[in-house]
Amino acid sequence: MTGSPQPPTTASTRKDAATRFKSQTQHPRWTGSSDPNLVDKRYGWVTITSPHIERRNGYRFVQTKCTGCGVEKAINLDNLKSGKTSGCQTCSQRLSNSSTVLGRRYDALIARCNSPKNPAYPRYGARGITCNFASRAEFIRYVEQHLPHPDYKGVEIDRRDNNGHYEPGNLRLVTRAMNCRNREVSTLISWQGNLVPLAEFPSPYAYTPTHRYAKQGLTGEQIMERAWQSVREKRKGWRQLQAKLTSMTS
Repeated sequence: MTGSPQPPTTASTRKDAATRFKSQTQHPRWTGSSDPNLVDKRYGWVTITSPHIERRNGYRFVQTKCTGCGVEKAINLDNLKSGKTSGCQTCSQRLSNSSTVLGRRYDALIARCNSPKNPAYPRYGARGITCNFASRAEFIRYVEQHLPHPDYKGVEIDRRDNNGHYEPGNLRLVTRAMNCRNREVSTLISWQGNLVPLAEFPSPYAYTPTHRYAKQGLTGEQIMERAWQSVREKRKGWRQLQAKLTSMTS
Protein backbone atom coordinates (compact mmCIF):
# COMPACT_ATOMS: atom_id res chain seq x y z
CA MET A 1 0.00 0.00 0.00
CA THR A 2 1.40 3.28 -1.02
CA GLY A 3 1.45 6.06 1.58
CA SER A 4 0.76 9.71 1.07
CA PRO A 5 3.31 11.50 -1.08
CA GLN A 6 6.18 13.21 0.82
CA PRO A 7 7.20 16.79 0.05
CA PRO A 8 10.46 17.08 -1.85
CA THR A 9 13.58 17.51 0.28
CA THR A 10 15.45 20.73 -0.34
CA ALA A 11 18.68 22.20 1.04
CA SER A 12 16.69 24.54 3.27
CA THR A 13 14.59 21.76 4.78
CA ARG A 14 17.71 19.64 5.39
CA LYS A 15 19.39 22.57 7.15
CA ASP A 16 16.24 23.24 9.19
CA ALA A 17 16.06 19.60 10.27
CA ALA A 18 19.74 19.56 11.19
CA THR A 19 19.39 22.60 13.42
CA ARG A 20 16.24 21.52 15.25
CA PHE A 21 16.17 19.30 18.31
CA LYS A 22 13.44 17.58 20.32
CA SER A 23 12.58 20.93 21.88
CA GLN A 24 11.72 22.14 18.37
CA THR A 25 14.04 25.13 18.94
CA GLN A 26 17.33 25.94 17.30
CA HIS A 27 20.37 25.37 19.48
CA PRO A 28 22.66 28.38 20.21
CA ARG A 29 25.62 26.36 18.95
CA TRP A 30 24.18 26.63 15.49
CA THR A 31 22.42 29.99 15.51
CA GLY A 32 25.05 31.97 17.44
CA SER A 33 25.15 33.39 20.93
CA SER A 34 25.83 36.63 22.76
CA ASP A 35 28.53 37.71 25.24
CA PRO A 36 28.27 41.34 26.44
CA ASN A 37 31.72 41.06 28.06
CA LEU A 38 33.34 40.96 24.61
CA VAL A 39 32.30 44.50 23.69
CA ASP A 40 35.17 47.02 23.64
CA LYS A 41 37.80 44.33 24.15
CA ARG A 42 40.86 44.93 22.01
CA TYR A 43 42.90 42.25 20.25
CA GLY A 44 45.81 43.40 18.12
CA TRP A 45 44.59 46.21 15.87
CA VAL A 46 40.85 45.68 16.33
CA THR A 47 38.18 46.27 18.97
CA ILE A 48 35.07 44.09 19.25
CA THR A 49 31.99 46.23 18.63
CA SER A 50 29.09 43.78 19.17
CA PRO A 51 28.27 41.09 21.76
CA HIS A 52 26.80 38.84 19.06
CA ILE A 53 28.77 35.71 18.15
CA GLU A 54 28.01 34.32 14.71
CA ARG A 55 28.65 30.69 13.83
CA ARG A 56 30.20 29.99 10.44
CA ASN A 57 31.06 26.39 9.59
CA GLY A 58 31.69 25.63 13.26
CA TYR A 59 33.83 28.73 13.90
CA ARG A 60 32.91 31.75 16.02
CA PHE A 61 32.98 35.19 14.41
CA VAL A 62 32.54 38.62 15.99
CA GLN A 63 32.12 42.08 14.54
CA THR A 64 35.22 44.26 14.95
CA LYS A 65 36.53 47.71 14.04
CA CYS A 66 40.18 48.46 13.28
CA THR A 67 41.67 51.15 15.51
CA GLY A 68 44.09 52.09 12.75
CA CYS A 69 42.06 52.44 9.57
CA GLY A 70 38.50 52.14 10.92
CA VAL A 71 37.50 49.17 8.73
CA GLU A 72 34.68 47.06 10.22
CA LYS A 73 34.48 43.34 9.56
CA ALA A 74 33.72 39.95 11.14
CA ILE A 75 36.79 38.04 12.38
CA ASN A 76 37.32 34.60 13.88
CA LEU A 77 37.18 35.13 17.65
CA ASP A 78 39.44 32.19 18.51
CA ASN A 79 42.14 33.45 16.13
CA LEU A 80 41.99 36.87 17.80
CA LYS A 81 42.34 35.43 21.29
CA SER A 82 45.21 33.13 20.35
CA GLY A 83 47.10 35.87 18.51
CA LYS A 84 46.96 34.09 15.15
CA THR A 85 45.66 37.29 13.62
CA SER A 86 46.15 40.95 14.54
CA GLY A 87 42.77 41.75 13.02
CA CYS A 88 43.89 44.05 10.20
CA GLN A 89 46.48 42.90 7.72
CA THR A 90 46.93 46.36 6.24
CA CYS A 91 47.69 48.09 9.54
CA SER A 92 49.78 45.26 10.96
CA GLN A 93 52.09 45.53 7.95
CA ARG A 94 52.40 49.30 8.28
CA LEU A 95 55.85 49.57 9.87
CA SER A 96 57.05 52.58 11.84
CA ASN A 97 60.61 53.84 11.71
CA SER A 98 61.44 52.19 15.03
CA SER A 99 59.43 48.97 14.68
CA THR A 100 62.47 46.91 13.69
CA VAL A 101 64.49 48.01 16.74
CA LEU A 102 61.58 47.56 19.15
CA GLY A 103 60.70 44.23 17.56
CA ARG A 104 64.18 42.92 18.37
CA ARG A 105 63.81 44.16 21.95
CA TYR A 106 60.51 42.28 22.22
CA ASP A 107 62.03 39.08 20.85
CA ALA A 108 64.88 39.35 23.36
CA LEU A 109 62.63 39.81 26.38
CA ILE A 110 60.39 36.95 25.26
CA ALA A 111 63.48 34.72 25.03
CA ARG A 112 64.75 35.53 28.52
CA CYS A 113 61.27 35.12 30.01
CA ASN A 114 60.24 31.92 28.21
CA SER A 115 63.32 30.02 27.08
CA PRO A 116 65.29 28.06 29.73
CA LYS A 117 68.17 27.87 27.22
CA ASN A 118 68.59 31.65 27.26
CA PRO A 119 71.57 32.74 29.42
CA ALA A 120 69.44 35.40 31.14
CA TYR A 121 66.55 33.03 31.92
CA PRO A 122 67.64 32.43 35.57
CA ARG A 123 67.22 36.16 36.27
CA TYR A 124 63.88 36.45 34.47
CA GLY A 125 61.73 33.45 33.58
CA ALA A 126 63.04 31.33 36.45
CA ARG A 127 62.04 34.12 38.86
CA GLY A 128 58.53 34.24 37.44
CA ILE A 129 59.02 37.36 35.30
CA THR A 130 56.63 37.28 32.33
CA CYS A 131 55.72 39.41 29.32
CA ASN A 132 52.09 40.50 29.59
CA PHE A 133 51.78 42.13 26.17
CA ALA A 134 49.45 40.17 23.91
CA SER A 135 51.65 40.46 20.84
CA ARG A 136 54.77 41.97 19.31
CA ALA A 137 52.69 44.69 17.66
CA GLU A 138 51.00 45.63 20.95
CA PHE A 139 54.39 45.98 22.65
CA ILE A 140 55.69 48.22 19.84
CA ARG A 141 52.59 50.41 19.88
CA TYR A 142 52.74 50.82 23.66
CA VAL A 143 56.42 51.77 23.73
CA GLU A 144 56.06 54.24 20.85
CA GLN A 145 53.06 55.89 22.48
CA HIS A 146 54.13 55.97 26.14
CA LEU A 147 57.95 55.92 25.88
CA PRO A 148 58.73 58.06 22.83
CA HIS A 149 62.32 58.28 21.60
CA PRO A 150 63.87 59.37 18.26
CA ASP A 151 65.32 55.94 17.39
CA TYR A 152 65.61 53.94 20.68
CA LYS A 153 69.36 53.65 20.20
CA GLY A 154 71.56 54.08 23.27
CA VAL A 155 68.66 53.33 25.63
CA GLU A 156 67.17 50.14 27.03
CA ILE A 157 63.64 49.19 28.06
CA ASP A 158 63.76 48.49 31.77
CA ARG A 159 61.19 47.46 34.39
CA ARG A 160 60.45 50.06 37.07
CA ASP A 161 59.83 47.30 39.61
CA ASN A 162 62.67 44.80 39.27
CA ASN A 163 60.35 42.07 40.59
CA GLY A 164 57.50 43.08 38.29
CA HIS A 165 56.60 41.94 34.79
CA TYR A 166 57.00 43.40 31.32
CA GLU A 167 53.61 45.07 31.20
CA PRO A 168 51.97 48.48 30.72
CA GLY A 169 52.88 50.86 33.53
CA ASN A 170 56.04 49.02 34.56
CA LEU A 171 58.34 50.03 31.70
CA ARG A 172 60.77 52.93 31.34
CA LEU A 173 63.64 53.97 29.09
CA VAL A 174 67.05 53.94 30.79
CA THR A 175 70.71 54.05 29.86
CA ARG A 176 72.83 50.91 30.07
CA ALA A 177 74.40 52.11 33.34
CA MET A 178 71.01 52.73 34.96
CA ASN A 179 69.76 49.32 33.84
CA CYS A 180 72.77 47.60 35.38
CA ARG A 181 72.17 49.36 38.69
CA ASN A 182 68.58 48.11 38.66
CA ARG A 183 69.62 44.47 38.45
CA GLU A 184 68.75 42.05 41.22
CA VAL A 185 72.40 41.92 42.36
CA SER A 186 74.90 44.64 41.41
CA THR A 187 78.48 43.54 40.76
CA LEU A 188 80.98 45.54 42.80
CA ILE A 189 84.56 46.28 41.80
CA SER A 190 87.50 47.73 43.70
CA TRP A 191 88.40 51.11 42.20
CA GLN A 192 90.58 53.82 43.73
CA GLY A 193 90.34 52.28 47.19
CA ASN A 194 86.52 51.89 47.18
CA LEU A 195 84.00 49.24 46.20
CA VAL A 196 81.78 50.74 43.50
CA PRO A 197 78.99 49.28 41.32
CA LEU A 198 80.39 47.99 38.07
CA ALA A 199 78.15 50.39 36.15
CA GLU A 200 79.96 53.34 37.78
CA PHE A 201 83.44 52.10 36.90
CA PRO A 202 84.81 54.04 33.86
CA SER A 203 85.99 50.96 32.00
CA PRO A 204 87.64 51.26 28.58
CA TYR A 205 86.02 47.94 27.67
CA ALA A 206 82.39 47.17 26.89
CA TYR A 207 80.17 45.93 29.72
CA THR A 208 80.46 42.20 28.99
CA PRO A 209 84.29 41.90 29.10
CA THR A 210 84.43 44.30 32.05
CA HIS A 211 81.93 42.16 33.93
CA ARG A 212 83.97 39.06 33.11
CA TYR A 213 87.19 40.62 34.39
CA ALA A 214 85.47 41.75 37.59
CA LYS A 215 84.13 38.23 38.16
CA GLN A 216 87.71 36.97 37.79
CA GLY A 217 88.68 39.21 40.72
CA LEU A 218 90.50 41.98 38.84
CA THR A 219 90.44 45.45 40.34
CA GLY A 220 89.70 48.56 38.34
CA GLU A 221 93.37 49.42 38.26
CA GLN A 222 94.25 45.96 36.93
CA ILE A 223 91.63 46.28 34.19
CA MET A 224 93.08 49.64 33.20
CA GLU A 225 96.59 48.19 33.08
CA ARG A 226 95.31 45.28 31.00
CA ALA A 227 93.89 47.77 28.49
CA TRP A 228 97.16 49.76 28.30
CA GLN A 229 99.10 46.53 27.78
CA SER A 230 96.81 45.64 24.87
CA VAL A 231 97.55 49.06 23.36
CA ARG A 232 101.32 48.66 23.79
CA GLU A 233 101.24 45.20 22.22
CA LYS A 234 98.79 46.37 19.55
CA ARG A 235 96.34 43.56 20.15
CA LYS A 236 93.00 43.32 18.38
CA GLY A 237 90.97 46.49 18.94
CA TRP A 238 93.88 48.41 20.43
CA ARG A 239 93.04 51.60 18.56
CA GLN A 240 89.57 51.79 20.15
CA LEU A 241 91.07 51.09 23.58
CA GLN A 242 93.69 53.77 23.07
CA ALA A 243 91.05 56.32 22.11
CA LYS A 244 88.97 55.54 25.21
CA LEU A 245 91.97 55.54 27.55
CA THR A 246 93.21 58.82 26.11
CA SER A 247 89.81 60.47 26.51
CA MET A 248 89.63 59.30 30.12
CA THR A 249 93.00 60.80 31.03
CA SER A 250 92.75 64.03 29.03
